[in-house]
This record gives sequence, C-alpha cells and structure tokens, in this order.
Amino acid sequence: MIAALRVSGRAFRHLNGNGFVYVWANIAFLVFSLPLFTMPAAWAGLARLSFYAIRQPHAGFEEFMDGVKEWIGRGILLALANAAVFALNGYNLLAYRGVSTLDWALRLFWIAFLVIWFSIQFYLFPLYYAMEKPRLIGALRNAIIMVLFNPLFTLVLTLVLLIMWSISTVLFALWFLLTFSFMAVLANVAVQDRIRRAGFDQPPAVPEVTDEVFYGENASKTSRPVTSSGARREE
Repeated sequence: MIAALRVSGRAFRHLNGNGFVYVWANIAFLVFSLPLFTMPAAWAGLARLSFYAIRQPHAGFEEFMDGVKEWIGRGILLALANAAVFALNGYNLLAYRGVSTLDWALRLFWIAFLVIWFSIQFYLFPLYYAMEKPRLIGALRNAIIMVLFNPLFTLVLTLVLLIMWSISTVLFALWFLLTFSFMAVLANVAVQDRIRRAGFDQPPAVPEVTDEVFYGENASKTSRPVTSSGARREE
C-alpha cells in the first residue's frame, strides 16, 4: 500500500514539472480517441510519451505521434477485444440483477473481472515499452503477471485513479488537460517500480533518469540518454 502511494507521489511530481507537453498530449489523446476504435493507439501514444519523457529531458510530442502510428493498426484489434469484454460484462451484470446470494456473488465476480481487465490494459503499454524486444504477447503476459502478483498495489492505484476521476468530474477541464496524461505517467512509474522491486532493473551507476521518478529517493541526479529502443547506451 505504501509503495503504491509513493509511486503516485512520484507520478504527480513528474507531471507537475512537465505539464506543458502532457497538456497537449492529453488533448491529442481525446482527439484521436473520438473514433473509439483508435483509443488503444492513442493510449499507446500517451504511454510512449511518458516512458521517454521521464528518461529524456527533451522528449516531446513526437513520441506521442510515434506511439499512435505504431499502434493504429493493431490497436483496432485491441479495441475489438475491449468491446467484447465490456459487452460480455454488461450482459452478465444485467442478467444477474436478483437479490439472492448467488446473484450478488456473480455481480461481484464480473465487477472484479472488469477491474482486472482494466488493470491489464493499464499496465500493458508501459510494460511493452520497457521490454528490450517489445512484443504484444509478451507485454500482455507480463501485465497479467503484474496484476496477479501485486493485487494490493494495483488496488491502491485503482483507488488513486478513482480519486483523480472524481476530482476531474468536479473540475471538468482536467479531463481535457491532464487526467489521461496522469494515468499514463502513473502506469509507467508503477511498472518501473515493480520491475525494480522484482530485481530485473536496478539503478545503474549513472542513472538514466533525471530525478527519482523511477528509482526512488536515493537516485542520483545525474543522467544519461536512452536510445529510442529503450536500451542503455554503453560508454
């Protein structure tokens, strides 16, 4: 629980220091999501932008566009899969509207299934871009593992998102300016935190990042660039 709250704090600090590019990316996300079948590609663009913006001081809007172009085709398949899951979930929630114990249990099951499915989508692209050799199947497998092995961590992040969505509903302009960008930043910071906790990506002697966003409060302030593939440059 504490780890998830710390991750949320690092995400907020990063967003606060880089708001300009994220505002424009958030607006672009909404524009590209207007035909709903392109929303996964738009989300991939946000995830890619956040992935590089945290690592490279000069990462800009072109990273968002590269992510959109990379996923505009395959993203349609993800959109169809999401539509099928939501349709199935909606049908089952409507089908079990009784007040019996079984009906309540089945409703809770399908709500939990929806939360898990959302969490997998939430982690999917940050994990994809964190892979040395990105593959959708591999990222999907890793997202499922991350949800299953970090249930409390994921639940706390979901609660943080619910709070952010509630605030955005009151301050409606946030939906247009920052809310979706915050989600992408939070997903990237959360993924890297879990990768490090699992021992797969410890802070290098000369960190790739310019602040503590990925490696915590003890990270050095020095930095070096990352290649577009995410691999470290050897010096």
